[in-house]
Amino acid sequence: MGRKPQPLPALPQLNELFSCNAQEGTLTRLTSRQGSLPPGTVIRGTRRYYKRVYLQGRSYLLSRVIWFMATGQEPGHMQVDHIDGDISNNAITNLRLV
Repeated sequence: MGRKPQPLPALPQLNELFSCNAQEGTLTRLTSRQGSLPPGTVIRGTRRYYKRVYLQGRSYLLSRVIWFMATGQEPGHMQVDHIDGDISNNAITNLRLV
């Protein structure tokens, strides 16, 4: 990942849009906006590429959003690392800041 992470949306905004299951490493869409996923859609990682969440024309790594929602700590300039090396495993127990 060569590019610098951009700041995440505010936590209250994320909590309005998603329900976070930190143990499973998933987000569930709570609301629908034009062109977005319908409510109830579960967003999870894949083994082939880093999963992204799209909000207001910007994309954010799923692992960063889950970290922020689970811990309340914005990762800032730090990267969210997958401890076991499996980029589809976004469980909070598998994530750490590096």
